Amino acid sequence: MTPFINRTLSGMELEVKRMFSKEEVKELLDELLEEEALLIGGNFAMYQVEDDFIWKLMKGLDQIRDRFIARIEDMSEDSPVASRRLNLTPHPAIEHFLLKLKRNNRGNQGAAL
Repeated sequence: MTPFINRTLSGMELEVKRMFSKEEVKELLDELLEEEALLIGGNFAMYQVEDDFIWKLMKGLDQIRDRFIARIEDMSEDSPVASRRLNLTPHPAIEHFLLKLKRNNRGNQGAAL
């Protein structure tokens, strides 16, 4: 990780953040997707799920990975990439998980650094 320093408008305060290299981001993405695949696989082993559904879900995760890898490759080191969002309504369990992540991230912002 390389340090990134951001000055405020007054120039008096400095905010130090850590930036990851593209390779580090790709590694983190792959580690995350591996954990998700293991979690999904464990649940599918407990419940009878059709084989076609499992293949379709894993193909979807693979396509998501490809899109994110392409976005990582397109990023320059000094310009942020605007995120594109689809207007889809998530399953209530997924929405619950995403809200929990947001709550946790807000709580950890003060402890970061």
